[in-house]
Amino acid sequence: MRHYFYKERRQTLPKGLPVILSWTIGIPAAIITSRIGIDYGLGRDIEWLSYVPLFLGTAAAGLVFAGPLHYAVHHLKKNE
Repeated sequence: MRHYFYKERRQTLPKGLPVILSWTIGIPAAIITSRIGIDYGLGRDIEWLSYVPLFLGTAAAGLVFAGPLHYAVHHLKKNE
């Protein structure tokens, strides 16, 4: 039984979370995919383990720098 003061809320993502997730997962995945495509096109050996540090480094940079910075700039432009 629900209390009559209970108000249903929609579960939504915070506004900055999709931006940060795209910079943390989407952009590094695109960089890795293009890097693998370039290496394949040049005829180099593709070892999946060698791409892990590049993915983790770009994901960390996206999480720490690019995502929050992009969100802050977007938020400032929106308030002007």
